[in-house]
Amino acid sequence: MDIVKLRKTARTMMAIGSTAAILGVGIMFHGEMNFGDAVLVGGMTLFIVGTFLLARTPTGDHGD
Repeated sequence: MDIVKLRKTARTMMAIGSTAAILGVGIMFHGEMNFGDAVLVGGMTLFIVGTFLLARTPTGDHGD
């Protein structure tokens, strides 16, 4: 996989994950606990996987 594409995918996963985590907290605060938990855990998982992928790519002249 191309390094630039991998870094972009990782950043996208991190953005979606952090947004989902915030939405999960909001959903839990306003009522639906089980669905809010699922959204929160899913968002945290996406964020962690995105962070892991971003950390595995090299930086510098060959990065983006």
